[in-house]
Amino acid sequence: IGNLPQILPYPMAAFREITESYGPMIPIMVLAERAWIIDDPRLLDELTAKPETFGKLCNKGIMSELRKIGGDGLFTSADHEENWGMAHRILIPAFSQKALRVYIPEMCRQAKKLLDALCKGSSQTDVDVPKWMTKITIETISMCGFSYAFHGLDKEEDDPFVKAMGYCLEEVQLNSMRTKIGQFINRKRQEQFDQSMKYVESVVKNVIEERRKSGVKVDPNQPRDFLDIMLSVADPETGKMLPDENLIHNCITFLVAGHETTASMLSWTLYLVATHPEVNERICYEIDTVCGDAFKEGRMLNESEIGKLTYTLQVIKEGLRMYPSAGAYAKDVLKDDSLGGVPVKENDFVAVSVYAMHFNTTYWGDDAEKFNPDRFNPEEEAKRHPSAYSPFGSGPRACLGAQFALLEARIILAYIY
Repeated sequence: IGNLPQILPYPMAAFREITESYGPMIPIMVLAERAWIIDDPRLLDELTAKPETFGKLCNKGIMSELRKIGGDGLFTSADHEENWGMAHRILIPAFSQKALRVYIPEMCRQAKKLLDALCKGSSQTDVDVPKWMTKITIETISMCGFSYAFHGLDKEEDDPFVKAMGYCLEEVQLNSMRTKIGQFINRKRQEQFDQSMKYVESVVKNVIEERRKSGVKVDPNQPRDFLDIMLSVADPETGKMLPDENLIHNCITFLVAGHETTASMLSWTLYLVATHPEVNERICYEIDTVCGDAFKEGRMLNESEIGKLTYTLQVIKEGLRMYPSAGAYAKDVLKDDSLGGVPVKENDFVAVSVYAMHFNTTYWGDDAEKFNPDRFNPEEEAKRHPSAYSPFGSGPRACLGAQFALLEARIILAYIY
């Protein structure tokens, strides 16, 4: 079992402890395989610069389990898979700054609905922050992605689709830590997983079929949502359209990745602001100053106003530094090579510990444990190694939706504060 007892059940904390104790690149054994834990941005840059040696790890651990949900979608496909390259090239333009401004009105509508829902409760009532952040982020990604409403903000009970997807996510995380015997013992849960996935896929298929049947002509230059793009835009390199199965996988990928990580980011941000009064005061002042007129006039925020929420963005980024939604990601070693001058062998894998890197005192100073949004003012950012902050990954496999999530988060925080 190698070093598993030292790593589980809290691998992120264990990775950080290992790199702080022994150095920026440390080998461990995971069952019979060798893994290298790294926490240095210079090593990350070298890793990213060698795609022929280091490829996305999709067939081991949590990633192999997540593939049961996302198939060959953007997040769970390997670098060499044709559908990953096609979807990546087709969807990159959908996340440009120009493209994202189309979604601002919908993001504002959902944020206003969240505010209205929260205001219905008594001031004495405790608010389940993660639950409400999950509700708004899944509603936002489903509307911006597919013009499909779950109406989660209109009712206490979750939609059956959301429940099914939540169960599937919980089960793949648990299954990734089970032995084969443990998986056999929990086969009833596997049966429920299979049923839940069938339901999730059936809903997504229905959304796609309804869009096709609608007969609405799509202008590729003015798409309504991500689904319009995937249905109407051909891969600029091959001229091919995305196959139906991959369409389903990418829709599920957007729904999962587009809500869970953003909900986590917002939940931690709200907690950190609530426990730091001086930050709370500054963020409230900025939002009142920048957005006050819009709220008084009862109109939605515009792109210019959102762009002026610079301290709010710093707060979000610092929250992501301390509590990254993805605390680590792995690369497969495809052939014998070296990293940081150290030989690595084919079939090893490299675990990039984002969490450990975000607390590396070489880059963040001796006060790395402190919540300080001013780390992300332009002057401080310019001094720092650009890869020291990597909550969205790096290189071609970096999260396509990073700017979408940061835009959504600023809007939601503006309405809350």
